[in-house]
This record gives sequence, structure tokens and C-alpha cells, in this order.
Amino acid sequence: MRKIGFKGTELQVSPLGLGTAQYGTGVEEKEAFWQLDRYAEAGNLIDTAHVYGDWVPGERCRSERVIGRWLKASGKRASVVISTKCGHPPLEDMTVSRLGKAEILKDVDESLSALGTDCIDILFLHRDDVSLPVEEMLCTLELLRGAGKIRYYGCSNWTLDRIKQAETAAKNNGYKGFVCNQLMWSLARADERNVKDKTLVGMDKATYGYHMSSGLAAMGYNALANGFLTKKSRGEALRPGVSAKYDTPENAKTLEKLAVLSKGYGLDITALCILYFAAQPFPAVPLVSYSGRAQLEEALVALETEPPDELLKALAAL
Repeated sequence: MRKIGFKGTELQVSPLGLGTAQYGTGVEEKEAFWQLDRYAEAGNLIDTAHVYGDWVPGERCRSERVIGRWLKASGKRASVVISTKCGHPPLEDMTVSRLGKAEILKDVDESLSALGTDCIDILFLHRDDVSLPVEEMLCTLELLRGAGKIRYYGCSNWTLDRIKQAETAAKNNGYKGFVCNQLMWSLARADERNVKDKTLVGMDKATYGYHMSSGLAAMGYNALANGFLTKKSRGEALRPGVSAKYDTPENAKTLEKLAVLSKGYGLDITALCILYFAAQPFPAVPLVSYSGRAQLEEALVALETEPPDELLKALAAL
């Protein structure tokens, strides 16, 4: 299995992470177990969040609970890297901050219980609250790290300015600091005007430059752009929201270039979109979730492929 190391850590993760947002809701448990079993044959990074599944009334932390039951049944906790996220605002009011010390500690304890583990490998702050000093949040994360409840921590949906503030605060206080930034990122560029959730933060030129200069690892969620490039290449129907978000002239040009590479290297669009992350000059991992088994099998081809340097150069230029 090819592995990617994160700067300043002992982490070694596969170049494709498994997204699990729909586990226990859109993907029922039996199917989720199959996906986890199949993915674990080739990869080792499982990404979830404390809030995943809470959009359905009833049991909380459904994704984490499904993963926890799988970890117990499979006995594979030691062979996988678990990343989860805390501090998400209440779904009924995204303007409410939940990044105080009490909320973070509560979320982490509940995540540990749901996952059935005593330590989270990477904990992400799921959103930011610019009214809070970054030092306060980092102090809480350091308490968790000192207590052995988390190994490392990062941010998700933070602006570049706040990431830089956190870097400075970590250096000034002797903290570990963020080891990864999880953000919306794919080969298809999203039309920000049609991204409904304005609290989401995507990769842009300045942030990309920061990752290049700092070596900070990045995880890209929506790494396949909701299947846009693959479906578009096959002439399949797109959901209205996906079309509005990604069906742009810029992405049409990207798809034309991908079609040439696909034909030249015998790889489908899905594999190329995943290998794009392997072409980056800093540690970069795509996070992908699957509604069906065929989609997962398509993606795993990228894990089993040793891409030639000329293909990586071509992908990096897109």
C-alpha cells in the first residue's frame, strides 16, 4: 500500500480516504460494513464527524457509531487511521458557535464513546468562529492531546488568514499546531455563487500557495465534485444542484484534458481525479464517499495504480 506522511507527525495514510457522512442514514449499516471491509484491503484512512447523521431524527453520531461497531467486529482499529471532526454548529442554526472548551470536550468524549476507541488519530475543528482567539481553541486541543484522547489535530473550513493565525499562536505557545487542513477541493472548480452552505471553505490560489510553502497536509472533501466529471464524461444526468455548482466552461475544458489523459493512459476519469491529489507538491489526500459498490471499486483502481511521472506532471498542470 502506498502511503503519504504528514509533516511533523508519525502518520502514514493511504492516498485515498474513505468518506462516511451517509453511514447509518443514506448508506445502511450492512452496506457500510462491506465498504469498510473492502476499503481496508487497500486503504487505511477513515474520515467521519461527530455531526454526521444528525440530520435524521433519533440516534446521534450515527456515522461514528457504525464505524465503532465495525471496528469492534473487524478488530482492525490498529491498522486504520481515524479522523473525525468536532465543534459543528447546530444544524438548525449554523450561526451558533460550538467551539468553546466545554463544547469541544463534550464532542470528543461522545466521539470516543461512539467509535469505541480511546484515542482519535486526527481531530478536526469542523468550523471556525472568528470571534474566538485561536489560542483558546488550540489550548483546548492541547489539553486533549496531553490527555491522550487525540494524537493530532487540524482544521476544516478555516480561512487562510485564520490558519496563519493558528500557526503563529502554536509557535508562540509551543503547541503542536494544525497538522492538516480539510477543505472543499477537487479537479472541478466549484462556482462559489452556487454553493449553498457559505460556511464551507474551498481551495483557492492563495491557500494552495500556503500549502506549497508550509508543507501542511490537505484533505479534500467533495474530491470527486459529487461525481460531476465522471457523470459528465459518460453523458449521465446531473442533479440540478451539482450542475449549478460545477457545470462551467472552466470545468468543461478540464474534462476535455482529462478525456485525452484517460485515453492515453487507460485510466477512467474517477481514477484520474484521485491521482490528481498524488500529483501535488505537498501531502494531499482526497476524501470520497460512495453510494454504491461499483463506485468504490472504480476509486480503488487509483490505489492500485503506480502512476508514471509524466501523468502526474500532466495532472498537476490541470
